[in-house]
Amino acid sequence: MVISSDDKAHRVIKARRSANDFLGFFSQWTGIKAKEINIKYPFISEKKAGSIYITNVQLQKVDYNHLGTDIFDPKP
Repeated sequence: MVISSDDKAHRVIKARRSANDFLGFFSQWTGIKAKEINIKYPFISEKKAGSIYITNVQLQKVDYNHLGTDIFDPKP
């Protein structure tokens, strides 16, 4: 979720995004540019991001498509 004080509309983006790309998103949103920031795709868009990976508790990259199903089942 991204909220800013000058928002005029609600927009839902269903494309997968990785928190590992947060620095790229933040730099796009704020206009910060640096040679160390590698922007792969426009974060706030429906454009596919390519391979999405997560970082597990052992700090290893794991492809999102190789994750198992994690069903949330709240107990009454």
